[in-house]
Amino acid sequence: MPFWHRQERQFLAEYEQDLAAFAPATDQQYQQALPALSSPPCMNCFNPRCQELGCPLAAQIPKWVELAYRQRWQEAAEKLHEDNNFPEITARVCPAPCQDQCKQGINDYPVQVRDIEGRIVERAFREGWVRPVRPERKTGRKVAVVGSGPAGLAAAQQLARAGHDVTVFEKDDRPGGLLRYGIPDFRLDKALIDRRLEQLTAEGVSFQTGVEVGKDIPAGQLKERFDAILLAVGARRPRDLKLPGRRRKGVHFALEFLRQQNLRQAGVETGRAQAINAAGKVVAVIGGGLTGEACVETALAQGAKQVHQLEILPEGSPQLPSVDNQTSAAAVHRQYGVATKAFNGQKPPAAGGSISEIQAVRVRWANSSNGPVMKELPGTEFRIRADLALLALGFDPVLDGELTEQLGLGVDHNGKPVVSDYATSVAGVFAAGDLVTGPAYVATAIDSGRKAAEKINQYLGEAATPAAAPA
Repeated sequence: MPFWHRQERQFLAEYEQDLAAFAPATDQQYQQALPALSSPPCMNCFNPRCQELGCPLAAQIPKWVELAYRQRWQEAAEKLHEDNNFPEITARVCPAPCQDQCKQGINDYPVQVRDIEGRIVERAFREGWVRPVRPERKTGRKVAVVGSGPAGLAAAQQLARAGHDVTVFEKDDRPGGLLRYGIPDFRLDKALIDRRLEQLTAEGVSFQTGVEVGKDIPAGQLKERFDAILLAVGARRPRDLKLPGRRRKGVHFALEFLRQQNLRQAGVETGRAQAINAAGKVVAVIGGGLTGEACVETALAQGAKQVHQLEILPEGSPQLPSVDNQTSAAAVHRQYGVATKAFNGQKPPAAGGSISEIQAVRVRWANSSNGPVMKELPGTEFRIRADLALLALGFDPVLDGELTEQLGLGVDHNGKPVVSDYATSVAGVFAAGDLVTGPAYVATAIDSGRKAAEKINQYLGEAATPAAAPA
């Protein structure tokens, strides 16, 4: 190799040295060593698509991957936190679109970005590098954040670090939003949320839980007490299926099912009459997105006899997450390109009838000048037995009517607030997260919250920017 390729020669030497040292004795050591082995190609990448096209946060992935590879862990943690308030959460629940964009994955093994991210942040916590970051001065301005999901928490932290007094209002009994009540414990340990909440509290963020703005407290009071309001309530309204038998017993929204399971894990029991449990039942999950996958995994964890998952889109559609079809393959039967037609049972819904089967039909999608068009395939109707049906069809970003009226917000024909650059139609009222973007990744919500905080800073006339220290 010519002498002017000094950097390439150094990279090749280091890579060959790592390859020679790659001799793990156990599977655990193998899993720990593999991300490090995949790191050098990342550092030598001249066009990091992971950052530019993959990550909603535009995280500086090659930089903190290199710092971790060179054992400069504290610097890696600082660089990681520059763009992401909660990397320990995204490292567990994000589907890693950054890895899908990694050029090493085209013909080889992609850089294990999510695994490296998790190792960096957990080491930072162990070493005590993640500490409360307090502003050098207070601005005297007050900001109300309505909603404590990833967007609301990220915005609250950024605003507090900019010197504002921040109060977060949460309608549930504990902060966290869908992080706490919509994601199963085996995916996201809720202790991780509590650990970050302790940090936010130490930074000056105050929380008022069990308070629904617009009902328990008039929105007008917030406008009087606070200089700015951020709406980060997420996409609240679950999409429904208006089909025959929809009101039968045993047909529920996915979030009802997931919320109850998370409450049980927290030691809060639901009354027997209201309890939704998959133990010993044949379960049908309608929808193949991330919420649908969470329902499948939770149903299996509860001891479901069998789980069917029906998705209307074709298999491999970009809107769908990649799933491990080997996981409990005997108990899970996934079908794509299927439309649900009815929820059948022995008795009519009005007489308290329960679901006993689902009627469905296979469909085909065809391109047209108006976009994809779904067509049912004649003669393909079928039925499957089901004792429990869970609707995981996504969510619509719609505000409660009372809150909309009290704030005087402009909304579109679907009831979604009109938002431009995170500002609503009312001065001093902003919006972030799924309420703005629609249902999206946790990383997208964090990014939205951070950007909304920047707009609020500008609105309040403060030039101060949040500190960039770890966490």
